[in-house]
Amino acid sequence: IDIADCTVTFEYFSTVRFKRGCPAGKKAYYELTIRTPLKEPQIGFATSQLESNELPSGDGVGDNEKSWGVDGERCKKWHPDNEDKYSAKWSVGDVIGLAWDGVERQILVSVNGDFTSPNGVQFQLDPAVAALYHPPRSLCDVLY
Repeated sequence: IDIADCTVTFEYFSTVRFKRGCPAGKKAYYELTIRTPLKEPQIGFATSQLESNELPSGDGVGDNEKSWGVDGERCKKWHPDNEDKYSAKWSVGDVIGLAWDGVERQILVSVNGDFTSPNGVQFQLDPAVAALYHPPRSLCDVLY
């Protein structure tokens, strides 16, 4: 982590999770700028029950029932039993925005501020999903 440059280098599906979540009925948003070519990025949101691993596990955001991710390199949505494609292709310089809508229970994606298709709503969440969501980011070998 380079605080002065506001960058993080990821390896082996490293995951960063913010300390604070978003309570039920609220909204949250974060964004990242892609500064180098991507390799298997999975960015999104997770419940507070997502366990962290200190050792590499090969799991990224969306690889389990407690998280949801999108991938603009492989053009895929990540969550168990989800075979949906994510049609946007990300490039160096793009600003990727992730929004959690706790009112409508949706996860939305923007690219360079654009929420129109193929971006916009990517996941409609079940009402039984836990209340707190933390925005994790898993990127393999990426500096952004």
